[in-house]
Amino acid sequence: MQNVYIDTSMKKLFILLIFICGSLTSFSLMAQEVPGPDDLFKMARTAAFDEKNYPKAIELAKKALSISPDYMDIHTFIGRLYNWSDKTDSARLQFNYVLSKEPDNADALSAYFDLEYQRDKFPRALELAEIGLKANPDAEDFIIRKAKALSALERTSDALQVTSDYIRKFPGSQPVIQLQQSINLSSIIKTS
Repeated sequence: MQNVYIDTSMKKLFILLIFICGSLTSFSLMAQEVPGPDDLFKMARTAAFDEKNYPKAIELAKKALSISPDYMDIHTFIGRLYNWSDKTDSARLQFNYVLSKEPDNADALSAYFDLEYQRDKFPRALELAEIGLKANPDAEDFIIRKAKALSALERTSDALQVTSDYIRKFPGSQPVIQLQQSINLSSIIKTS
């Protein structure tokens, strides 16, 4: 009779262990199915770049922000998506939000510059490039942006001075050298 009791107890214990293991496995699988903000951000980039589906990318990025609202890279990315979708006011809101939290955020400044430059808002674009240069004085991309904005504002001599100063400091900078040549050529064509 004692063996029957042990066998019954062992069976119950064995069933309980199987239930616990099954529950842990199910819980583990459920936890893996819920993507985190980095996963959602990656999915949003895939939707934007591979699928060219900006509304889907915005939705995924917003879902990531609902989990991690202070993820500035995602706010900047949403701003870019809005820019690419011609929702400039929404894009500006995102960029301004990031810059209110992180005034020297190079990615947000670059993205915001691109928006303003593309829309012929050259004075604002120049301001953004200058803010970027205050935080990153030797940043080639902000030198290029500043020179482009100056050139667009028909301040050719200022644009050439900016590029010349940079080339003196960094003589191997091919992008700045090419931009300087382009500004020179444009200047020659306009005066001809």
